[in-house]
Amino acid sequence: MNFEGIGRFFGEEGTFTVLMTRLFDTCLLSILWLVTSLPIFTIGPATQALYCTVLKIREGREGYIIRDYLKAFRSGFLQSTALGMIMMGSGLFLLLDIYWAGLAEDPFFHLLIPVFILLLFVWGGILMYVFAIQAMFVGTLRETLLKAAGLVLTHKGKTLLMLATALALSGMIFLAPILLIVNTALIPMINAGILLQIFRPYVHREE
Repeated sequence: MNFEGIGRFFGEEGTFTVLMTRLFDTCLLSILWLVTSLPIFTIGPATQALYCTVLKIREGREGYIIRDYLKAFRSGFLQSTALGMIMMGSGLFLLLDIYWAGLAEDPFFHLLIPVFILLLFVWGGILMYVFAIQAMFVGTLRETLLKAAGLVLTHKGKTLLMLATALALSGMIFLAPILLIVNTALIPMINAGILLQIFRPYVHREE
């Protein structure tokens, strides 16, 4: 039996320890996000704080999870609150458009359903970027939304991959609600690797 290999696997720097640490961090961040999102209007600051903390972890700059999260939650609170309201409002508007178009008797409105669905996918793509941009860059609300829309257009493949990941993990929550305490933060934790690749040229440019 290879005791040396087992020792490396379960050791302080071993694969098992790293995975368990990441799982603990993910669960902790999920709980923090759920608690700080309870008033609903704070979902924007909570999501920005989640992305800010996750991006630091993926860059290897993590410190104390709770302290980093709460600090990010307070940073730019008003702007991230407005961003959260805009994204929630526009997403709900598109869903209602699809619903009412489906109920309409006029065939013309039925023809609009694919358009609304396409716009909903664009909205989802923008959602994959806006809070990460808010966490990584300094800019106005308008600049953040325009940057996100631009990245959707210039990185279609990676945007679809992140969106597919988010939809798959969200679907798992629907099937097993207990996964809410894992998958909530697991979505940005997985997508952060792609986001950092996309952001790298822009970070260097701003520096």
